[in-house]
Amino acid sequence: MHGRTRGIDIFEEFLKIVSENNIPALKLSGISTDGAPSMLGTGTGFKGQVLRWLTEISWCHCIIHQEALCAKTLGLENVMKLIVDVVNFIRSKGVNHRELKEFLKDLDSDYGDVLYFTSVRWLSRGVVLERVWELRDEISSLLASKDKKVPEFEDTNWISDFAFLVDMTTQLNILNSTLQGKNKNQQQSFEIFAQPFSFDPQYAPQELQLELIDLQSSIDLKADFKDVGVISFYKTLPSDIYPAILKHARRIASLFGSTYTCEAFFSKMKYIKNKYRTNLTDDHLQDVLRISSTDMKPNIDSILIQQQKQYQPSH
Repeated sequence: MHGRTRGIDIFEEFLKIVSENNIPALKLSGISTDGAPSMLGTGTGFKGQVLRWLTEISWCHCIIHQEALCAKTLGLENVMKLIVDVVNFIRSKGVNHRELKEFLKDLDSDYGDVLYFTSVRWLSRGVVLERVWELRDEISSLLASKDKKVPEFEDTNWISDFAFLVDMTTQLNILNSTLQGKNKNQQQSFEIFAQPFSFDPQYAPQELQLELIDLQSSIDLKADFKDVGVISFYKTLPSDIYPAILKHARRIASLFGSTYTCEAFFSKMKYIKNKYRTNLTDDHLQDVLRISSTDMKPNIDSILIQQQKQYQPSH
């Protein structure tokens, strides 16, 4: 996109992509967003524009963003603020920074430096806290030599809060990393999809109840479900007998639980569109991004044989 990124601008680009790729509107089952105002506004926001166009569509706030927001509300600002101040004191002055690195090198430490805290990076808080925790004795010695003692480093209660925050943010980082990735896809709908033979039909949507009862009465289908797994089971389920269940399964299977793919795509675009490639056109950028984001591996040898060309070993 070029220029503004209002809800209407995003929606127009969205319609353009849908039209160019001939995507039927009824095939769109859900949208996952990062919670930005331009995306969620029900009036002029992207969500409002889409809901006026498609009334039956699922909305999901990216689960990774939700986890990151939870991490920001842990509290213990007395710990975080001090750690950030200490890191900034070391990193913002070249002499302090060099002395710490040399000091850590002389001690043969596992870490060679402290890291800046960046609030926009999901994993930054936990990584910074863990690094300072591991180097707290060395940092305390350096600060003492600079006549900048930090009494909190000798306060047992503060150290306990520090240790607790390190453990919590470390576990949250592990959770965040686990949630990231492709194919990481409302509670009742997921339960019906994942456990169709154990879900109580009376709590299912009306259009699914009769088919669920019929499905659960089939011993053969239940055995197939255990043998082949969820996705393969729905692929072989007769569409003429269970059309509503299959429609529900396709919708759930196609939902994105997070915006990971989009975020990874933006990271690749930022790497490709650097200051040395200012003449890169939108068409070329789209082609390069398509290649960099696909999971398919090209068979270079086969392509060269078909083109009757020889590759350059130096490239």
